Amino acid sequence: MEMTRRGWIRGCAAGVLGMVSAGCRTDRGTAGVYSVVVLGDTHYDKAPATVYHKAYPGRDVSARLEAIQRAEFARNGEMWATRIPRLLAAAKAARRPDTAFALQVGDLIQGDCNDGAVHAQMATDAYSAIHAAVGDDVPLRLVVGNHDIRNGCHDDAAKFYRDWMNARMTEACGAPVSCTTFAYTQGPDLWIHVDFTDPKMAVIEQALADHPDARYTFLVTHGPVIPSDGGSCQWMLYGGRKRAGERRHLWSLLERRHAIVVAGHIHTTELTECVRPAGRLVQVIVNSVWKSEDLATAAPQYTSPEKYGSAQKKPEDKAFLAEYRPSMTRHYRSLAAGFCRLEVASDGVYARVFGGDARTPYLNWKLR
Repeated sequence: MEMTRRGWIRGCAAGVLGMVSAGCRTDRGTAGVYSVVVLGDTHYDKAPATVYHKAYPGRDVSARLEAIQRAEFARNGEMWATRIPRLLAAAKAARRPDTAFALQVGDLIQGDCNDGAVHAQMATDAYSAIHAAVGDDVPLRLVVGNHDIRNGCHDDAAKFYRDWMNARMTEACGAPVSCTTFAYTQGPDLWIHVDFTDPKMAVIEQALADHPDARYTFLVTHGPVIPSDGGSCQWMLYGGRKRAGERRHLWSLLERRHAIVVAGHIHTTELTECVRPAGRLVQVIVNSVWKSEDLATAAPQYTSPEKYGSAQKKPEDKAFLAEYRPSMTRHYRSLAAGFCRLEVASDGVYARVFGGDARTPYLNWKLR
C-alpha cells in the first residue's frame, strides 16, 4: 500500500480491528521531511490543591501514600505556576516551518481528583493549555499514562479518559480514532501509539503488517520498551515477569523494523540503543517534569552502557535488566527536564534535546 501525505489510520473498536483511510492533518513539511515537538510527562495541576483535589482522598489511604501524593500536588502546582509556561514557550519557539505535529507522551494530568466531573475538567484544561501554548495550528497527539486514568475511587476514570482521548485524537488525526492503541502514517513513515496500561498487540501487529515498506517506524508509549535503570524498572510496556512472552514478541517485531521508540514515565532524559543480529531498537525518553530550576542543566548519570543495571538492589531486577545489557550499544541517562524536537528526513532521524526553557539544544542524537 502506498503511503501518501493524506495518510492512513488504524485503531480498534469493540475489540475488532478496523481501518479508515483518512488524512492525518498536517499542512507542514513535505511527505518525507518534517519535525515533531515532543513533550514528556506534564502532570498538569493547579494551586491551590483544592482546584482539582478537593475530594481527595475520599477513600482509605495510608498516611505515607497521602503525604506522597499531596507533595506531588504541591510540586505540580508550583511547577505549572512558574516553570512549565516557560518550557512550553520554548517548545513553541523550537517549532520549525516543517513541524507536522506536537506529541505528549502520557501523564498529561496528575489525576487523583476522586470526582469524575473534576477529572474530566482537569483533562480538558490540560489539553487546552498545552495546545494553545505550543501552538494550536498544529495537532497535539497523546498516549495514555498511568496518572491520566488514576482518580481515586471513581471507577469510571479509565473509561472516561480513554473516551475523551479518542475524541481528541480524532480531531488531531483528522480521522476516527476509537482505541487508545492506534496507528497512522506521516508521509512514508509509520507511527504507532500504544496505551501501555491496556496495549493491543493485534493493532501493533496489523499496523506493521500493513506497512512493511515504511521508511521509519515510530512507536510512542508512556512506559518504555527498553527498561530504565530506575526504581520500578519493570513498569514498562508489557513489563513484569508474567508478560515476558509478549514483551519479547514485541521486541522481535520492533527490532526487525529498526524501530524508534519515544517514551516517558521515568522522569529522566534517556537515549538507549540495542543491536542484535535481527535488527536494532533505539529509544528516547523525554522528561518535562521541571520540578526545580537546576534540572534544566542536570549532569548525566550514565553516558555509556557499562553502568546500566547498577541502580538495582533486588536480584530479580538485576536479572531482568541483564537481558538487555549485552545488546546495548548506547546509553545516556540524566535527571534533566525539558523537551525534544525530532527531525525526520531521508538521510536520518535526529533528536534535539532542550533543557528547561532553553532556545538551543544541548544534546544532538542521530537515531537512524
